[in-house]
Amino acid sequence: NSLFFFKRMNKDVENEIQSFRDKKTLKPTKTTVRTLVDVEKKIEKKGWRLFDDGIVFGTADDLQEDEDVAFSSRYVAAIRAIESERNDKIFDDPFAKLLAGSAVDFVKKSLSLQTKYEEKPYWCDERPYLVARTKFFDDFLYSSVAHNPSMFHQVIILGAGMDTRAMRFIWPANTIFYEIDRPDVILYKKDKLGHIQTSVPIKYIAADLLDEHNPWEKVLYENGYRKEGITVWLVEGLFYYFEENQVSCLLQKMISLSCPGSMVVADLVNEKEKQVSQYRSGVDDPATYFIQATHSSLLCTKVVKPGDTGVQYGRFVRPFEGDVRKAFFVEA
Repeated sequence: NSLFFFKRMNKDVENEIQSFRDKKTLKPTKTTVRTLVDVEKKIEKKGWRLFDDGIVFGTADDLQEDEDVAFSSRYVAAIRAIESERNDKIFDDPFAKLLAGSAVDFVKKSLSLQTKYEEKPYWCDERPYLVARTKFFDDFLYSSVAHNPSMFHQVIILGAGMDTRAMRFIWPANTIFYEIDRPDVILYKKDKLGHIQTSVPIKYIAADLLDEHNPWEKVLYENGYRKEGITVWLVEGLFYYFEENQVSCLLQKMISLSCPGSMVVADLVNEKEKQVSQYRSGVDDPATYFIQATHSSLLCTKVVKPGDTGVQYGRFVRPFEGDVRKAFFVEA
């Protein structure tokens, strides 16, 4: 049950993993991998798990439950749970540990909990980035919705995963949340949190965002979505897993579904991060990215990087400098 960590995928890695498969054994490697969906399928028959966020590589025994739910979403929940345990926590997610399940102990076992992890670049240890991102998205959503209680708001979370913002904040009564993700993720989440009382309605939509034959926007309307209402879109940890044309298509759908005054917040990575991590899309000019991607007037109103002044939160304390791998938080 040894654990091996990966960040970059290439042919050598595929060959090495194939060798692992044939020998029914694992051995240490310094190779790093990130995108692993295809490789996961190769290993699945042997009862091993190579999780689709590229965080860890191990055996099926490392996670004893819920193996069919994407580990990436429960990994993020585990990070939120660990942050919530800190005496100096910058947010509190009382539901994260329940959603993360065995992933909490798995993360604690596999990642050293150094008190100074905040000082590392985010690609050395993803926790500072994920914690900073959660805080940034929390603040954006709360200021957009709770500070305008007289307005009707629809919050749509694309690729919602284990997001719990609908539950861990008190929202104005005229607010409704729509959480969209794959059927297995939605079923898992409803099973874990279906008994929780919330201040506003949550509509869970099981759909594939890229399925043109079963458009998710149709299901959105069937669940009461109103185009004339202000919509706040949260796209957290999603766009860079899609090809550029897929991102453009998704953004165009979001525009077509939104009325004036609607907002979006998303995180993006630059081209260098895309190349190193084998993400599917990267952006070097986020300020104009939405305009170029949609051929519309969707103007970014704010672009910051974790580590910038005001976006450190006592966690991401080393700002990006020079021509390096970067991530951006974008509001539009």
